[in-house]
Amino acid sequence: MRRLWITVLVLLLGGCAGTPTSPDSPYFTVPAGSRLILEQPLVIPPERVSVYIQKGEVMRYGAVNRYYPHCKLELRERTAQAFTLQPDTFLVTRVSRNIWMVSRPSSVRLAGAAFSGVFGDDSSPMAAEMTTELFLGSDRQPQAYRMSCIYWDDPAFPEHLSINEIRATLAGLFRLELP
Repeated sequence: MRRLWITVLVLLLGGCAGTPTSPDSPYFTVPAGSRLILEQPLVIPPERVSVYIQKGEVMRYGAVNRYYPHCKLELRERTAQAFTLQPDTFLVTRVSRNIWMVSRPSSVRLAGAAFSGVFGDDSSPMAAEMTTELFLGSDRQPQAYRMSCIYWDDPAFPEHLSINEIRATLAGLFRLELP
């Protein structure tokens, strides 16, 4: 009986020891209190509230490859003229991770008639959109609201971006420092 209790105790303690701590692990998230450092001025076009970044470059939304990591920096409000964020340190106040399933339309409409399932099984998702949202705070530039880092992954075995993948996506524009 004593061996049984020791075995159970060892298994319980062993389960707690597996918490990932490597920035290469998709299971280790950016902790609140991290700092996102803008290293050069970043222009947000007029009448826009966001810019997309992929492979360290600012991209048009339509030019972003959703299957590769990309990040979206968002402002709190839109302005009529271009807005420039100046180099600054933004505190990560909160982090949220989400999984959104992306599916094809469930039916095809031709001349008002709907055809469901004609082109294969539409019930399963074609991708999992893996999103890590970093909510930002800055006393000097409170307009900066959120940095969302995203990519589409296999819906059967989806994994979030690792910290190092986020760093590589933002390299040259932003630097991410953990507390």
